[in-house]
Amino acid sequence: MRADEPDSLETRIANCYASLSPQERRAADVLLAHAGDAGTYRASELATMADVSKATFSRLVRALEFSNFDAMREHLRALRRSGVPVAIERAPDVSAIISQDIANLHAMHALLDEAVVEAVAEKITASRRIAVCGYRSSLAAASVLRLNLAQIRPDTWLAPGSGQSVAEDIADFDERDLIIAMSFRRHGRWAKELVDWAYGSRIPLALFADDQLRVLAARATWWLECPNVYPGAFDSHAAVMSLVAVLSDRVLALTPDGAQRIDRVNSVHESLGAPPRATSRRTPAGT
Repeated sequence: MRADEPDSLETRIANCYASLSPQERRAADVLLAHAGDAGTYRASELATMADVSKATFSRLVRALEFSNFDAMREHLRALRRSGVPVAIERAPDVSAIISQDIANLHAMHALLDEAVVEAVAEKITASRRIAVCGYRSSLAAASVLRLNLAQIRPDTWLAPGSGQSVAEDIADFDERDLIIAMSFRRHGRWAKELVDWAYGSRIPLALFADDQLRVLAARATWWLECPNVYPGAFDSHAAVMSLVAVLSDRVLALTPDGAQRIDRVNSVHESLGAPPRATSRRTPAGT
């Protein structure tokens, strides 16, 4: 987690460090060294590592304004679940990362109704206009989906535009249009507001999100849950990126002139000075 987060462990320790006893400072130093994984230790283990008594460690926990060690540990876990990047002592190895990504893909497959994917693909194909919305860490997947769809069909854009709000892009949307919203922790207030607005305005909306936004699932027209568990400090986006590829391919299959449009995009792409591309497999430009 960032040391300047107002509620981070680092900030709490910094605020009271000068008033701690030498033994409490030693315990605080151990906590700082294990800020990223303190939630996996017992209090007695951390006290042993600091070479202090359990009573000293308990006094430190209270000085940090936690009622007890379990409250501190739950606080650290909650920060991690909220999407705050938590520093870890050692980066996970490649096998652990790949194993977790595979687990995320299996979990997404178990959670996802394939009929929902088909319904979203059909709506994308039939929609008059599409706005794909994503902020912060959600922007990457939103950008890739918009890039894919814009090659298959017109009137598809990433919203909001630079320096604008999403209002300019969707103010005159109706049931003939589609909003695709992507939100992964840390979630902003915008996601709930957008879902609520679309629900109240009867505008179709597909919501791609992690489990923290399940509360919005009933108000979205389509809910697509993408697990993002990761063994390191940040989150994995393997599941949502895989779903973006699956959905894009399904839209292409459902769009009668989609392949021809891809060829036209490639042709213009090359006319504008881009390197030549082979089109025998109708590969979308820019992917």
